[in-house]
Amino acid sequence: MSYKVYAMYNDDYLYIAVDVADDNIISDNPEVPWADDVVEIFINGDKQPFDLDAVRGVPDWFGVLPNNEGFQLDTSVGNSRAVFPSDLVQVNWDSHAALRPRGYLVEARISLDSINTIDNSWFTNPNLPPRTKMVTPLNPSLPA
Repeated sequence: MSYKVYAMYNDDYLYIAVDVADDNIISDNPEVPWADDVVEIFINGDKQPFDLDAVRGVPDWFGVLPNNEGFQLDTSVGNSRAVFPSDLVQVNWDSHAALRPRGYLVEARISLDSINTIDNSWFTNPNLPPRTKMVTPLNPSLPA
C-alpha cells in the first residue's frame, strides 16, 4: 500500500485529496469507518498537543461541548464518515471516496471556519512550553 496526499485552500475551505494504491481493499462494515480501509485526517488548528486525548473517553462530555482546536475526520472507502473525538464537534465538512484501478481516492472539503486556531482549552496551562516528542536515535552517536 502507498498513498499521495494533495492539499490546497482558498478563502473558505481546506481541500485534501488522498490517492491510495491498495490491491486489497476492505469495505464490509458500513457502520464504523475505521473497520474498513479509511483515510483519517487530523486537524490541529491551535498547534497545541493533546486536543484529542484530553476529551477521549470522557463520558457524556459532562455537558461540555468539545472545541474545534483538534479533531479527526474519517472517510472509509465505502463512504462511511465520522468525526472524532465525537460527533458533538461541529465541523462543516464533506468528503467522498471512489474506487479507482488498484486503489481508491478520498476527497475532503473542510470549512476554514470550523478550525479553531486559538488555544482556549480548559486543560492547557499557558505557563508551560509545548511538549516536545522525545526521540531515541537508533545510533546513540547521533543527536536526537
